[in-house]
Amino acid sequence: MIFEAVRGAVDMAGLKKKDISTVISCTNDYYDGRTISNCFTVEVGGGYMADESKVEMDGAHAVLYGLMRILSGNHKLAVVWGGSMPSCFPYHSTRLFETDPTWERPLAYVNDITSAGFQMRSYMEKYGVSAEEIAKVAVKNRKNAAKNPLALAEAQNSSIDVKEVLNSGTYADPVTELMVAQPCDGVAALLLAPERQALKITDNPVWITGVGFSQEAYYLGDRNLYESKSMESAGKIAFESAGIKDPINEIDVAELFEAYAHEELILS
Repeated sequence: MIFEAVRGAVDMAGLKKKDISTVISCTNDYYDGRTISNCFTVEVGGGYMADESKVEMDGAHAVLYGLMRILSGNHKLAVVWGGSMPSCFPYHSTRLFETDPTWERPLAYVNDITSAGFQMRSYMEKYGVSAEEIAKVAVKNRKNAAKNPLALAEAQNSSIDVKEVLNSGTYADPVTELMVAQPCDGVAALLLAPERQALKITDNPVWITGVGFSQEAYYLGDRNLYESKSMESAGKIAFESAGIKDPINEIDVAELFEAYAHEELILS
């Protein structure tokens, strides 16, 4: 998958491997089952005999890392890619190892699912939102997935309703199975270049005009789970750097990633 994604991006741009100045990958050692896991992906990811580095967790981190390298003036073309294969490991159990090592990890019950249960309950109690209203978000998203032939088959359901979502198996009360995004194997790759270089590659590049990122406290007990201060902060930074003063009226499309239905309400 890595080779197909990276090679596909390079070929689509009409470039060769020798044109690549730096490669930034994003995987997770816990997910890959070994430390320094990128030592096994360097070649297929285009990093052989090239400047290469890795960042953990979200593929967006690879984009930010690659962007920093481009903005440094030291690189003219960055390949960034991120991916994982949850079909090869117990995804939700593995996420225990991402939690606070002092208080949460030793308890062996805090992972993304139980954290989502805490978060959804906190949001419902804070704002008086019902489980039925959150289930409507899951219904909307799964019906939208059914309109996309490339969407994961397990996520597509054109006839789903609120009752079906609420009656699906409980993951961590009040979160139910159909409120949870379906993990799937996948890799995404893209090319980053400074303006002059980008215009040599294509006459219709996608411009990154603003970026913002922010992270909250590691330990869940140190923050309010019914809100996302980091999202708010990152958004403000991105809007300011892009010169956007009225996001609601100036932005036509906004894409969010929410692993759980209630997170769409928190993030939006």
